Amino acid sequence: MRILGIDPGLQVTGFGVIESSGAQLRYVTSGCVKSGAGDLATRLKS
Repeated sequence: MRILGIDPGLQVTGFGVIESSGAQLRYVTSGCVKSGAGDLATRLKS
């Protein structure tokens, strides 16, 4: 099973993915998604 964790933010949103197999956990990937500059309403639309 793959598990996605999300750390929400208005300018930067982080994410991480792990994989579980029984009692074993394995790191898959992680990163962040950055929104462009601008006012809050414009960023929320994108």
